[in-house]
Order: sequence, then C-alpha cells, then structure tokens
Amino acid sequence: MGSPEAECRPVESDIEKEYRITWTIDVSATSPEEAARKARDIQLREDGIADIFTVEHGSDRHEIDLSAIEGRCVD
Repeated sequence: MGSPEAECRPVESDIEKEYRITWTIDVSATSPEEAARKARDIQLREDGIADIFTVEHGSDRHEIDLSAIEGRCVD
C-alpha cells in the first residue's frame, strides 16, 4: 500500500474523459436571477471561495479542493 500522499495524486492520462463538475453554494437573494448573479460574482472574485468542486465520471465521485490541492487530499 502506498503513502497517503501518493494516493492523493491524480492519475494522469493522455485520454480525455467527460466529467460533470458542480459547485454548490447557499446564497441569500430576492430572486433566482439575483442569486445566480451573486454566485457568479463569488466565482469570479480573486479572493473568492469557489475552490471546492464535485467532480464525477461514471460512478466515480470526488470532492476537489483547489485551494488545498498541494499537501492534502480531500476526497
């Protein structure tokens, strides 16, 4: 069995696959459109918190924290 660090490293391949990526956030707003705009603003901010994504391929599901990708595994 390998080290935990080795298990966290992504397996790279030359073959591209189709992935479903989702990002979830709770936003207070006065309308669905305003909620969508607020969420989009958060995604685009340099200091934004849109760093954790759910990545799915078939039955595989991973939680990827891009802000902490170095040094720790979150899935």
